[in-house]
Order: sequence, then C-alpha cells, then structure tokens
Amino acid sequence: IQEHENEYKSGDIHEPSNFIDIYLKEIEEQKRLTGLIEERSYSSFNADQLTIICLDLFQAGSETSSTTLSWAVMYLTLYQDVQEKCWMEINHQLGGK
Repeated sequence: IQEHENEYKSGDIHEPSNFIDIYLKEIEEQKRLTGLIEERSYSSFNADQLTIICLDLFQAGSETSSTTLSWAVMYLTLYQDVQEKCWMEINHQLGGK
C-alpha cells in the first residue's frame, strides 16, 4: 500500500490500474471535496480501512484455496480411480517431465 501511495503522490500514476490505486484516488477526492487534510476526519475512506480491506481479501483468498485443496486431496484419496485419471492427465500434459 505504501509503494502505491508513494507512486500516487509522486504523480507517476495517471490512471488507476488496480483496487489500491482507485481507493487512494478516492481518499484524495474526499479530502479535496471536504477541504480537510486529516484522513480520519472526513470519511471512512482512509489508509487504515484500505489495509483492513486488503487483509480481508488475502485471508479470504487463502482460506478458500486451502479448503479447496483439502477437499481435492480427500476426494482423490477416497476415489483411487479418479486419482489414476488425474495422474494420467498430468503425465499426458507434461509429457513425463
């Protein structure tokens, strides 16, 4: 977030390219509209909220991935025929690498 903020403040970013850039742009827009300098005094759009949102996104993504992988391993363990088909597909696609 800090790297994006530094790029944004330096003027290197003209158009936002991701969620963090857009959020930082909204923080600045809210400051401009209210004429306030301090982030926390005008809106729920602030760097602390952005940090929390990013953490939520990372945690949600890692949790769903790990749960999916756990179910896949369990399924392959219970159904040996499916495990064999997966192994054959991987071997076919990678050519024995």
